Amino acid sequence: MALKNPARALSLGVIALSVLALGASPTSRADKTAQKMLKMQDALKKGQQQIDSLISTLNALASAQGKDLVTQYKKFRDQVHTLDPTAKKVRSQADKAASQREEYMKAWQKDQDKIQNEQLKAASEARRSQLKPVIDQIKDATSSGKDHFTPLLQNLKDLDLYLGNNLTDQGLAAAHDLIAQCNQSAAFVKDDVEKANAALEQLAALVTPGGAKK
Repeated sequence: MALKNPARALSLGVIALSVLALGASPTSRADKTAQKMLKMQDALKKGQQQIDSLISTLNALASAQGKDLVTQYKKFRDQVHTLDPTAKKVRSQADKAASQREEYMKAWQKDQDKIQNEQLKAASEARRSQLKPVIDQIKDATSSGKDHFTPLLQNLKDLDLYLGNNLTDQGLAAAHDLIAQCNQSAAFVKDDVEKANAALEQLAALVTPGGAKK
């Protein structure tokens, strides 16, 4: 059966192809990518909240005296022991998000290579170029965060072990430098997390038509 309005049909076809070229389709693939980004963002936020709480407890322990010293140490020890599972969860979410992101970009490249129209091909490449700095920021921030978090976690574990056998005013005094170092490392991690989260949210919004939703 002949189309009633061939011109309109052709116009809709061009629009559909343009959406594909700009990386917004297939929607399910983009949505999955965006959801992974947002899940990673949630994991990073929860991990950061835990680190903030732990550092606050550590600083309270550093100034504690008498019976309060034991109370604060137990609180610190419990939080250190729960940090490992959180770190593993964050790493898992990061790995899944990275894998989904790479799959999405590779699939997009394959779609782009099939486009015959040079104008649309150029538009698609320009769109990919727009996303690259955001992706690089995620990679750089998460890599830097890992570099800062790994020694932070080990130092917190060292403090737990050390103070568990020397919970005295003298013991705390000897740990003063390492406590200060933990505070500095935690500040670096927080900065990395904030940069990663900003880029994750931006990328999720960019790859999803209408913006990403949790």
